[in-house]
Amino acid sequence: MLKPAFFLLLGATLLCACGDDGGGDGSADGGSTCTTNADCDDGTYCNGSETCDPSVSTVASGCLAGTPPCPSGATCDETARTCDGECPDADGDGFASVDCGGTDCDDGDADAFPGNVEVCDSEGVDEDCDPTTLGPDADGDGYVDDECCNRDSSGDLECGQDCNDSSSDINPEAVDACGSGDQDCDGDIDEEPELTFYRDIDGDGFGIPGDTVMACGAPGGYALLDTDCNDMVAMTNPAATERCDVSAGETPDPMIHDNDCDGAIDEGCECMEGEDRACGGTEAMAMVGTCRPGTQACQTTVGGTEWGSCSSIEPAASEVCDGQDDDCDGNTDEAFDCRRNQSVSGSTACGNPGTRRCSGSCTWLDAGFYSPESNATCDYCDDTGTGISSERTTYATSMKTLTIDDTSTRYGVASTFSGSVALISGGTNTAGAAVTPAQVLGHGNVTFEALLDVVKGSSSTPGEGWALFVVRATAGNPIGSSGSALGVPRNKDGFAVEWVFNGNGSDFGRIRHLRASSTSDPVVDSSGTLNPSLNGATSGFIDQGFRVTATPDVPGTAANETAVIVQHIGWIGEPVVMECGPSTTACGFRLTPGLTYYFGVSAATSSNVANVYTRVPDPVTITLRNLCAGD
Repeated sequence: MLKPAFFLLLGATLLCACGDDGGGDGSADGGSTCTTNADCDDGTYCNGSETCDPSVSTVASGCLAGTPPCPSGATCDETARTCDGECPDADGDGFASVDCGGTDCDDGDADAFPGNVEVCDSEGVDEDCDPTTLGPDADGDGYVDDECCNRDSSGDLECGQDCNDSSSDINPEAVDACGSGDQDCDGDIDEEPELTFYRDIDGDGFGIPGDTVMACGAPGGYALLDTDCNDMVAMTNPAATERCDVSAGETPDPMIHDNDCDGAIDEGCECMEGEDRACGGTEAMAMVGTCRPGTQACQTTVGGTEWGSCSSIEPAASEVCDGQDDDCDGNTDEAFDCRRNQSVSGSTACGNPGTRRCSGSCTWLDAGFYSPESNATCDYCDDTGTGISSERTTYATSMKTLTIDDTSTRYGVASTFSGSVALISGGTNTAGAAVTPAQVLGHGNVTFEALLDVVKGSSSTPGEGWALFVVRATAGNPIGSSGSALGVPRNKDGFAVEWVFNGNGSDFGRIRHLRASSTSDPVVDSSGTLNPSLNGATSGFIDQGFRVTATPDVPGTAANETAVIVQHIGWIGEPVVMECGPSTTACGFRLTPGLTYYFGVSAATSSNVANVYTRVPDPVTITLRNLCAGD
């Protein structure tokens, strides 16, 4: 979004540039009455821009004197065409340096200016000139990733505090409970356990109330249950078998004779002599054995009979998370999410081979199948479960600069010309284009720098124009089999920024949305605010140039964050002449990281003679940022 201060700079820039194109001496040719401002221009910068207005002027030529561009007391430099004391914008991002009262914190970096999107980086680059904004909060928990840093006023790095910015449950304010790693980002784990364990003196797996500890797993000498009725005897606990151990005439002692802690003594001891029965399959024995019951025989004692001890106890039991078939139904751990400690293979959400792991408590450790990520597999699709933003900042960090020169692939009438490319060269109804090899789009900005030479071969203004374009890479001619309209490709999916040769007030510089589904002319999604056309009757060389900065969409969000800013090269301050994106009019198209595109320049003419050359010796340059390493 353009800031108010930048609009003031743009207005001052346009005032300084207007009427200083050369030719004219302040009066109409031959003493006749003027018809355009150019008829009155005397070619001098410091006395201001002369204008044509016969209805107001008191001289026969109809010209009005200009207003000097510099304020009273300032020195005007005719050669440099500037006023003394103007604040520079060295990196051309539309914001003046803070060293002379501007707001650009780094006037040597075009990607650092107020209002820019802060990018997460560990080097402390301040893209939005606000050291308090470190980067995006990907999981929305109020804390920024600890890899996102800026430098404070003393030059020290200040970084975020979120050790896992893909999960809103992990941040410095989270509870560090059991089994989920370092949830509060302090370097320690399981600091706030939620399980209570009870002192188990006899080591039978059952403790008694009173002596407790909080932990994530049972410490030595402690048990999870507090239902032991005698913690000094290991054979007395709720999982033990009741023994017939009360002699005739003996007074039962619950601490000694209630072997299974159920409040009853010697229950079930009466039996028929010679009788036997299965034993060990009761609920109290659920933690014992693997599916084979024991046997118990009735034996004669003093004063009667009692059941003997249960031998060969391996009873069927309720299913527990232990990797065994505890309930003897042929299945293992079927009462839980998964089999303990198993690992399952499958496909990730990106279509890559991956694995899914089961924990020791029979719950999935992974939400889905995953595979480790690396520079070699950086594909703009999250295979690790850490989120797409992690892949972008960790792996997509490379930059590539491309050129369009005499080695570029050419289409239509485009040909080589003195080490560069002649897009069109004479003739009518012709179109030509040159492109770089197809490239995979990264997460960062794409910057075009294009300064072209347009040659008018006659006194008339040619029709059509030229354009910078980005189109999806498909087989065949990237500008379409039906040629070009206004220098813009047809029947392609992408966008183009055009310079029309002959603007008429409604048909001038535009950002056009190209559609692969239509063979008609491209749709105009955003018109410009200046008219960089090629009007007038003067023949010869004319320089025309654009800088286009395109920001791709952010993967993983429903919104389309694609944005395009167009600056007019050659004007003082390089003002923004067109833009679209989230903060202005929607672009209508989506630039998607990970997809393959052609980047090129094209031109067309439909009347008269016009030649369009890429600048010699400087070709069109295209810079792609935040690519996968090796791309």
